Amino acid sequence: MMNIGFLFALGALLGWAFGDFYLHRTAKHIGIWKAMLYVSGLGSFVLLPFVITDIGTLVSNPNLLLILSLTAVIVFVALLLSFEALKDGKMAVVEPIIGAELPMTVGLSLFFLHDKLSIVQLALILAICIGLILTVMTHLPWKWDRRKLFERGVITAAASAIGMALVNFFIGVSSQETKPLLTIWFINTVVAMFALAYLLLTGERRHLFVHAHRYRKEILLESFHDNFAWVCFAYAVTLLPISLVTAVSEGYIALAALLGIIIDRERLRPHQYAGLAFTAASIIALSWLSPGSA
Repeated sequence: MMNIGFLFALGALLGWAFGDFYLHRTAKHIGIWKAMLYVSGLGSFVLLPFVITDIGTLVSNPNLLLILSLTAVIVFVALLLSFEALKDGKMAVVEPIIGAELPMTVGLSLFFLHDKLSIVQLALILAICIGLILTVMTHLPWKWDRRKLFERGVITAAASAIGMALVNFFIGVSSQETKPLLTIWFINTVVAMFALAYLLLTGERRHLFVHAHRYRKEILLESFHDNFAWVCFAYAVTLLPISLVTAVSEGYIALAALLGIIIDRERLRPHQYAGLAFTAASIIALSWLSPGSA
């Protein structure tokens, strides 16, 4: 029988895949800052009843408050970098670089938390990395234009990969130190406050309610899936090593590509289809062959 931690990780995979799908549709209409406000604000509002009795622990535990505050700031900066990279650079160039967050997260977990992984698990994590890279690359390495290494968005994408690796690591640590729902609620609240402050200071508040009403369906779907994914991730890391959870949940990149094929009629190259299959097979194998999963 599969370890329940892997079920939570698969829940994160599904949530992020659909969340990203709706995010790309919403952000191009309302902008990055409004998307962040709506998604985080709704998440904070919905989760509040479940954590209201635990908020007092933040006041009595300054170390926990410091960790959560640092995590929230890292999440905010990483999201901005990720959005900026995708806006400025070509997706075919940027996505493989951002995907480097997986090996970085594994490295952080192994070095600082001393995650214990078997040779088989490490091999399957490497296989997932290879599968994801094949999925997001439109051209194989020997067909690359070397000038792409210096295109716009590359530096931002590299910074985003580092930021997202830190996000995975710190949310994992925070969720292990306190209740997972409290971690996600706190991060949502801080990100929503930052986004609202920016919109107020830049005078973009006039369209807040108009856009919220006009794109309410997309916003609700995006917020539900994104917050569902983070809650699943937060619970998963209390049951499994952060490196394993990240490896499984990163498969959302492959599923998002599959959604593009099914819903938007996108066409992939043969090596991208191979990457999809390779990623899916590796995630299934990692989920079933890891200790405690059978």
